[in-house]
Amino acid sequence: MLGGSTLMRTVFSIVFLSVLFSIRSASAGEEIKYPIYQHISGYGFTNTWSITKSRLDKIPRWDDNGEPPLSAGKALSLAKAWVVSKGACAPTNTCAESIVLRSLSQDFPGSAYRSFWFYKIQFCNTFQYANHMTCIVLLDGSIVEPESEPESKSYARYLD
Repeated sequence: MLGGSTLMRTVFSIVFLSVLFSIRSASAGEEIKYPIYQHISGYGFTNTWSITKSRLDKIPRWDDNGEPPLSAGKALSLAKAWVVSKGACAPTNTCAESIVLRSLSQDFPGSAYRSFWFYKIQFCNTFQYANHMTCIVLLDGSIVEPESEPESKSYARYLD
């Protein structure tokens, strides 16, 4: 059996290490994911597109003047390739239903990231029964993968 002071030192050590690991995890906060878009599908999945702060800080900004750093046509071509890579029908059968250039300021007015924009591209006829898929394209041309709740490994998680 441990003595009172030995027990206190053990408890103190465990608490100290727990706090230290918590602080270290918090300082590595670059990996905290920030949701930029969320959608509840007709299949019962909540899809959330999130990016880390470090990635957010690297994305080209746009101040709503002139042309955005990535054209809608280029974003559409990247999104179409992504949709096909997820098992959708051939690009000739898959059609873009909407292309929206969104700003985070729509959801967070006055945010420091108000000049952060992304394309939200929705496709129709992506699978057999006229399903829909949404693709998020950042202004650097990268695609944000959705995370789904409940978690699913099947292609259905990408469907709207």
